[in-house]
Amino acid sequence: INNRFFDPGPPPPAPENPRIDANVKVGTTEIWTLQNGGGGWSHPIHIHRNQFRILDRNGQPPLAQENGLKDVFVLNPGDVVRVITKYTGAAQVGNYVMHCHNVEHEDMRMMIIWNVSV
Repeated sequence: INNRFFDPGPPPPAPENPRIDANVKVGTTEIWTLQNGGGGWSHPIHIHRNQFRILDRNGQPPLAQENGLKDVFVLNPGDVVRVITKYTGAAQVGNYVMHCHNVEHEDMRMMIIWNVSV
């Protein structure tokens, strides 16, 4: 989000105070647009907590293998992918992460945190 690096907050034993990149309310349906600006990398994006459906990829319907509920999908160079999910109950309250599963990118802190609240 806004090309900022992930900041996990102060190191232990200080209490965690992570940067929150987005706020979500219980009972809402969220549509997120994720874009890969290029650079030659494909990014296996892992969205924690909720499964989601791919609405479209580059304005086109998802491929057959992309139908159904997902928690990981590949964001290829130049891709724009829209996903949808619903936050349904109080059990979902808390902080969650989305990150790239390329090991090098996990090491480079390609991650965001969002907060779900009532």
